Amino acid sequence: MAISKAGCRLTGLVCIGLLLAACVKPASNFDASSELTAAVRAHEPVTEKGRVHFFLGLVDSSLMIFGPMSNVQPADLISGGQVVGGVNKGQVLVLDFEPGDYEFAWGERVEDGHGMVSSAVPVSISAGDMIYLRADWRPSTGAAIAGIVGAIADPPRALLLVCSPSECASEIDDLHVVVASQ
Repeated sequence: MAISKAGCRLTGLVCIGLLLAACVKPASNFDASSELTAAVRAHEPVTEKGRVHFFLGLVDSSLMIFGPMSNVQPADLISGGQVVGGVNKGQVLVLDFEPGDYEFAWGERVEDGHGMVSSAVPVSISAGDMIYLRADWRPSTGAAIAGIVGAIADPPRALLLVCSPSECASEIDDLHVVVASQ
């Protein structure tokens, strides 16, 4: 099967993005305690708070002929305009929040701040909730087809997906559990 010119461009853009990701300063975080790690693996809720799990998801586009790839770009979780923690490839950030209404977004970590930032997603947290936030991004399909004009018409997008435990809990089972502070 021959790869189209658009497919080659998209593959090139993704490769450049992945190479640039290797140059980014990793997120600062700490290993979770063995007790917290065991609770996360067992999917145990917290009684008085809601537990948020933030992890890297997928890079996907309609032109990616071989299917989606893992997002390996270090990312920060943002709540109320403030960075509350970050993750690197192979990690899940676990944070406990007081019950209430929050807005979460994620920012692509770059040397001088954030590159792409997702739109804020409202999340209502109750005591005992298990919230899973997955950082996905979509490369520009327009750039692969029409170059700079296509990129302007269809820019790459950062997406924060809120998934239910039945959808995402198994995705974090093999990830290293980290926390934002000790």
